[in-house]
Amino acid sequence: MDKIKTINIVELRKITDLIYGHILDDLKIKSVEMTEDMYWSISAKDLYDIEKKPNDFGIGQLYDDLDFLRHILDDESQAVPPMILHLAPIFQYLATQVNWYETEDNATDKNRRD
Repeated sequence: MDKIKTINIVELRKITDLIYGHILDDLKIKSVEMTEDMYWSISAKDLYDIEKKPNDFGIGQLYDDLDFLRHILDDESQAVPPMILHLAPIFQYLATQVNWYETEDNATDKNRRD
């Protein structure tokens, strides 16, 4: 199998839009309650070095990440690539909290359909 060597931003944007479309349109979920805040973070120098066990752990906060990201709505000049570092933990949280096979009959309180 050939390794993928490039990330096509246009494709990634379309993929992200399709996933959001499924959550919003098909699952009818408009918001997800954040019941967790703190998470473990691995330093950039250790993240992709799979030959050794990471030893430089940090702690991140979902609430802070979301606050940083919301500043972009007020000041679009803040929409710069390093903000992806705040977006990634939010994406990971959503991936574990949105019940993609959920129907309106078995919806949980944390997945808001309002």
